[in-house]
Amino acid sequence: MSVSAKWLKGLIETELATIDHEATVAFIRQRLVEPHAVMRDWDYGSSAQQYPCWTAFEDRSWDLALAYCNEGHGPQRPWGMVSISESGPLASIGMDTSWHPGFVAAFLDSGVASELPIWRVYRQNDDLTFTPLTSSGEWKAAWESRDHFAEHPKENRFFVLDALRDPNQWLAP
Repeated sequence: MSVSAKWLKGLIETELATIDHEATVAFIRQRLVEPHAVMRDWDYGSSAQQYPCWTAFEDRSWDLALAYCNEGHGPQRPWGMVSISESGPLASIGMDTSWHPGFVAAFLDSGVASELPIWRVYRQNDDLTFTPLTSSGEWKAAWESRDHFAEHPKENRFFVLDALRDPNQWLAP
């Protein structure tokens, strides 16, 4: 498959259309850049192995870019968090834990998303389904609530997750 800036813009727009939270979409749009290819080091191959990764999102305060790469960890996980640096030791594709099946998933796993009031506490039940316990709010407040719930060990596990996606869909057993 041939990747192009136009194709990536369309892919991102398709994903943004699934977000029912205008502030989040606006926040992301402010950080979108013209998609451009950056050759990044692949740390799991030969010493000089590189792949083209298409940067489409940048947040300089976090030194974070979201990039698309159908090599390396792709095609199953083509969207990743990388450093904005386009050369030197930070210009790596990085570890598999930073790569996701979609643009929105990569964004929500990044530290940048913690700036949005979209976080809530969920309890994971014995049947592995999730039940929301709080309304959406700030990252720090959600973690404080989670810590409070976690003081009661008879309860099940507690997680801070975004309120934009149903964890029973994307974290299904």
